[in-house]
Amino acid sequence: MSTDVSNIHVDIVSDVVCPWCAIGYYQLRAASRATNIPVDVHWHPFELKPQMAPEGENLREVLAQVLASGRHVGIELERMPVDIHRYAGFARRGLQLVVADGAPRADDI
Repeated sequence: MSTDVSNIHVDIVSDVVCPWCAIGYYQLRAASRATNIPVDVHWHPFELKPQMAPEGENLREVLAQVLASGRHVGIELERMPVDIHRYAGFARRGLQLVVADGAPRADDI
């Protein structure tokens, strides 16, 4: 009995400096090797912030801009503790339930 598996086509849209994209790719590659399931990866470059100067930006200044932008639209991001990266699993599950019940409209969000 043959267990030939066709290549799985995977599109990866990634900013080249995104550590999460690199981590995800390495996990995909490890899974492919561990299962002997070939993966045909197609990379699509994405620049998260194309207006950034070539020398980069000061992260504290970027955070200040994010906080100011939040205030501008009525979100008080300052109230969120910056020493804890918040768990978003419950929010993701809630959104999955909303989508399963019917695609949300922009006004519902």
